[in-house]
Amino acid sequence: MTTITNTLAGLGALMFIAGCGGGAAEAPATTPEPAEPVAWDDMDMDQRRSFMGHEVTPQMAELFEGHDAERYGYFSCEGCHGETGADRNYAMPNPDLYTLYATGSQEQLDMVNNQRPMVNFMFQEVVPAMKELLDAPDYDPETQEGFSCYYCHPNGGEGTPAAAAGEANSLFLPRGTL
Repeated sequence: MTTITNTLAGLGALMFIAGCGGGAAEAPATTPEPAEPVAWDDMDMDQRRSFMGHEVTPQMAELFEGHDAERYGYFSCEGCHGETGADRNYAMPNPDLYTLYATGSQEQLDMVNNQRPMVNFMFQEVVPAMKELLDAPDYDPETQEGFSCYYCHPNGGEGTPAAAAGEANSLFLPRGTL
C-alpha cells in the first residue's frame, strides 16, 4: 500500500508542478492609466455623488472621528448635509449646521470663546481639507469670493459671503452659485 500511496503522491506533485509552469506565458496584467481629475465645477451629478462618496466622506470621517470619536464615530453624508440633505438636493450651506457670523462681530467672538476646540479643528483641519478636495480658490476677504466656512455653514448676518450670494450652493450646481 505504501508504494501505491507514494506513486499517487508523486503523480500529484508532478501534475501540480506541470500545472504551474506549463503552457504559454500569459501577458502581464496591466493597470489602466488613471483618468485625469475633473474639476468640481465640471462634474455632472453622478460624478459629484461618486466624488463625495469615494473622496470627501472618507476623508472627512477620518478627520471628524479623529477629533471626537465618541461624537462622530459614525460619519456619513448627514454629518455635513444633515438629515434633510437629500430633500434639499444636498444644497449647502446646510441650515441645520451651526450658524456663523462675520469676523469681529459679538456673535463670532462669543462662538470662538465658547467653542474654541471645535473652531480650531474646523479652521485648521476641515476647511483646508475641503478646500483642497474641491480644488477651491482661497477666500479673499476683499472680494468675498473663494472657499470659506460659509460654504457649509449658514450665514447669520450681513457682510458675509453667503449673504452676498443670496442662494445655497447645491452639490449639483457650480461653485459660483454660492
